[in-house]
Parts: sequence; C-alpha cells; structure tokens
Amino acid sequence: MKIFATLASFAAAMGPQFPAETPNSQFYLSAVSQALSAAQAQGELNGRGITGVTNVRCNRMAHIRGSERGEMHVKHCNVHWESLGWGRVYDCTSAMEISACTYCRMAPTADNFQTACHEQP
Repeated sequence: MKIFATLASFAAAMGPQFPAETPNSQFYLSAVSQALSAAQAQGELNGRGITGVTNVRCNRMAHIRGSERGEMHVKHCNVHWESLGWGRVYDCTSAMEISACTYCRMAPTADNFQTACHEQP
C-alpha cells in the first residue's frame, strides 16, 4: 500500500506547476510588465508605468496542447493592476494565457496579452 501511495505522489508531482494566483507573485508582476510592453509596442498606453498587481483571476480548467513529452497546459487569466501616468491613476486589466509544461523542466510562461485601462474617478 505504501508503494502505491508513493507512486501516486510522484505522478501528482509530474503535473504542470502553475504559479500561485496571488497579487504579490513575481511571475504576475513580470507578466504585467510584458503586457504593458506589448501594448506600448502597438502604440497604446504610452507614458504609463506599473504600480502593482491588485488581483489575479484564472480559470480553474486548463486546455491541453500536444501530448506526452512537451504537453502544455494553458490557463486563461485576468490580471488586475494599477498604473500611473501623467498625473493620473488607472485601473488596468490584462487578459493572458499562462502555459505550463507537464513533462519538461520549463518555467511557466505568459503570452497572448490584451490590456485595457480606465482612469480612476
């Protein structure tokens, strides 16, 4: 019975490791920075910076791309953050996909950014 429990724990550890969905996570701060850079490359949100991440909401279910080695699990997340620019404070939301590999030693990545900001009253 102990052998079965050990094998089950190893199998559970081989699953994808997504980052913790907490506002103080370094992963999501870096992802928001990438999202802001992507928006600025398209000519939007120029002159703005990141104050901090306020909330992270991700879908519980992940989509699976590929199979066996290199199998990627992808979650859709909305990251809420504050931005300062030109004397104003903005509430921003970045929609993104978080990808985590199942059987490889690769850190989770964020891509496919869509960012929208609204000025706080």
